[in-house]
Amino acid sequence: MPRPHEALRRKLKEYGIDYAYLAQCLGRSEGYVGMQMRAAGRGWAQAEMYSILKMVGEPPSKVFYYFPPGGAAEAAELAGRMERELEIARRVAAALREFLGTT
Repeated sequence: MPRPHEALRRKLKEYGIDYAYLAQCLGRSEGYVGMQMRAAGRGWAQAEMYSILKMVGEPPSKVFYYFPPGGAAEAAELAGRMERELEIARRVAAALREFLGTT
């Protein structure tokens, strides 16, 4: 089972954002950020979620991907569904290109 906020962890790492910097930007302590990342706290405040998304260049529409209401298990399930839907879309696009003769 993936750790809580695994997608967010990867994105923060990609941007070189550590807990200390994130805490400073949010006006919180490192301990608070650590608790939220472990899903041990009460949960991120809405303003914090949108601030973090902005920091990592993600649109507000991705809030449920990076901050799933059901935690890590729901995030893993969502990721699996998204992968399956993406594969279906790829197959449909390939079939349309073949049908239209644009491959």
